[in-house]
This record gives sequence, structure tokens and C-alpha cells, in this order.
Amino acid sequence: MENFPDRFSEERGSFFWDLDFQRPLQDEPGNIARQLAKVAREYYEGNSREDKEIESGNATLAIFPSEHPLGYAFVLRTSGDNDSGGWLGEIYPPSIRLALAEKIAKTKPLLRSSNIGGFYSSTTFGHGSVERE
Repeated sequence: MENFPDRFSEERGSFFWDLDFQRPLQDEPGNIARQLAKVAREYYEGNSREDKEIESGNATLAIFPSEHPLGYAFVLRTSGDNDSGGWLGEIYPPSIRLALAEKIAKTKPLLRSSNIGGFYSSTTFGHGSVERE
């Protein structure tokens, strides 16, 4: 979308855009992109300076006005794949494993010395059977 310099005008200014999407997409990515670009272009040419959200095929394009013209009608701000886990997604599994290992190490002695029911550690589940360590 930033490739509309012929449609850019100092008078209309520039807009930042954010794209969020989630799979499965309800149409081909190219069709969704064309639909979002068409509506964004019409919005830009309508001279509005309000925030706008445009949705198409499980994709949402959010448009926000820039305070200063940037030489383009639209400038990418962020793009988010809602199925990727985001930039924190990569640290969650190791952090969870570490927290679980620490919790198990702290509670295992209590489990072994306790006769209280309900605290079980098992590697096998099936048909109501639970193995107790």
C-alpha cells in the first residue's frame, strides 16, 4: 500500500496502517489485499482524517493519520499474524517448561511425604487408572 506515491498529496497527508490476520483466511490473500487496498484508497481520496478499520476475509486493516506528510499515502506501522504467538510466542514454551520443572522439584518431596489424596503425578492415564509416584 505504500506504493501509491501518485495518489499521495500534501493536502491529504499520510496514514499509518496496521494489518492483523488470522487463519484460515476466507479468500485468497491477493483478493483480500486488493479489497483492503481498494477501500483504503477510496477512504484516502475521501479526505477523512479519522481512524478507520477495514475488514476482509479474516484480515483487519487499521488506518491512523500521521501528524506530518511522509511522502506516501500509506506507511506500514505493524503487521500481525494472530496465529504466530507474536514476538513473545518464542519464549513461552521454554519459560513454561522452566516454571513446571521448578514447581515439580518443589512439590515432589511434599507429594511423597503426604497421604493427602488428589495430588498425583502420572505418566499414564486411561480408563480411570492413575499411577502414583
